[in-house]
Amino acid sequence: MKLLSSPESGTTARASSVLNKNTKLYGPMNALDSSNETSNWNSDAVPSGSHDPIIYTVNFGRNVEIQEVRIQFQGGFVAEECTAYTATEPCNGEIAWKELDNVHIEPEDVNEMQTFEMSGAPSSARKCTMLKLSFEASSDFYGRVTVYKLEIWGEDA
Repeated sequence: MKLLSSPESGTTARASSVLNKNTKLYGPMNALDSSNETSNWNSDAVPSGSHDPIIYTVNFGRNVEIQEVRIQFQGGFVAEECTAYTATEPCNGEIAWKELDNVHIEPEDVNEMQTFEMSGAPSSARKCTMLKLSFEASSDFYGRVTVYKLEIWGEDA
């Protein structure tokens, strides 16, 4: 098993929300940067009354098979509910996301790195070029999520 989400391997990340739109300090690529201990991704507050999830998308730029997702949140800003989806390169400009069945990502409200096994989903579903994490709820009153480190482990497919 190897680290698939390293920026050095060409992996990129996007998020539906970035704190104060400041991508330099709080952008989604910061969570993939394991060489910088102080970098992180922060989402902005969720507008009052909104039920839209915060989306974090990783594009590996190659075919991979995901085995584990490791996330280190900031305590108090933890995604309480998370759903994982995979996809391959867009067809006709459309991305066909598929939910990873039998995969449970239920983070605890702690600062430590947490590991979530993807082995509950069939191998064919874990083979992808992109991973989307949908954060449906947060431990923060304003709905913010802070990720210090995000690591996706597996094999090149």
